[in-house]
Amino acid sequence: MKSRLSFRGVFAKNASTKARRRNHSRMAATAEVLETRRVLSAATVTPDVVPETIINDDAFDEMVSGDFSGDGTRELFFWNRQTGANRFVDPETGNFFTNTIDPRQINGGVFESVTVGNFLTTTPEESEMFFWDPVSGSNRTVVAPDLSVTSRDGAVVFDNLVATNLINGNDFSTIVAGDFRTDAADLDELFFWDPSSGQNRFVTFSGSSSGSASFSTNVINPAAINGNDFTIATAGNFDGAAVDELFFLNNGTGRNRMVLLNDNSLSVFAVETNLVAPNALNGNVYSTVITSDFDGDLDSDIFLWDPQSGQNRLLSATPGQPPTFQVETNCVNRAEIDRVFDEVTLIDGATINADGLFFWDASEGTNTKADFTTAP
Repeated sequence: MKSRLSFRGVFAKNASTKARRRNHSRMAATAEVLETRRVLSAATVTPDVVPETIINDDAFDEMVSGDFSGDGTRELFFWNRQTGANRFVDPETGNFFTNTIDPRQINGGVFESVTVGNFLTTTPEESEMFFWDPVSGSNRTVVAPDLSVTSRDGAVVFDNLVATNLINGNDFSTIVAGDFRTDAADLDELFFWDPSSGQNRFVTFSGSSSGSASFSTNVINPAAINGNDFTIATAGNFDGAAVDELFFLNNGTGRNRMVLLNDNSLSVFAVETNLVAPNALNGNVYSTVITSDFDGDLDSDIFLWDPQSGQNRLLSATPGQPPTFQVETNCVNRAEIDRVFDEVTLIDGATINADGLFFWDASEGTNTKADFTTAP
């Protein structure tokens, strides 16, 4: 399962990952449900999945994950925005590879975000990284080298595959990757959004490193997502259809809104408000939101977390149009993930269809994996 992580929009981390596709159509009167959703219990927590000494001492301040080798498993990527220092880590073997991306390509604090997705047809099974500066619009798309071989070349870096004038001037503060339209190559698109004005833009890659990306502006009516009514955005396949949905949340009021897109065109199918009761998400409790298939039922779920208290909540989706969510509280023991970890990203779970969570402290290198399913 390919992963993608969208960096901070308004000081909240949002992430999503591509659930395995189903050939559902939004033209159907009712959604087909192919499985019984698994009710989750306490997650299994495994400390020190990665040796602390290779990711400590604040050498890195950001972390994402993806299938950078194209082998069906996820690697971790650690990055220092100022120095450009970077390290790929294979959590299964503990092998790590330092500065395979030339630090001069991603240093100086130029790029404020890194987003993971599958943007190029030349690497159809691999995740790429999209580095972006919202002021200048400068962007770099990075293809990692094959981390599964002993002898490896450096990463390949492409400058400004997205025209800088499309995404500059601080017009957008939030970026989310998702599979928002059907295409033969099953590539991901980028969604840019400003929570205040509601302005939004979808960017579609040509699939080639020499092609220009196309764009569609305000596909979602800005009035539906403006006025800071929503402060966080994430994407996932919640309803079982062919493309991803966007989930918007205000973690103060708990108000939430889902935008469902049409399968065959980049257009809005429906807008649904408060599919999750706002009192389950309000009070500014949850500053971190990350999306993936955590229960192994082939649909995306949403994990919310407060790094200070460790309080967490899982929104487990059942497909439908619209989907429904079951709210489960503190599936991960709060004491295991409070006041210790700064960051969280996705990691391969115990079962083939499910993802787990990887929690990390940049100073000490302390890390923990949480699995919501158990290996058969």
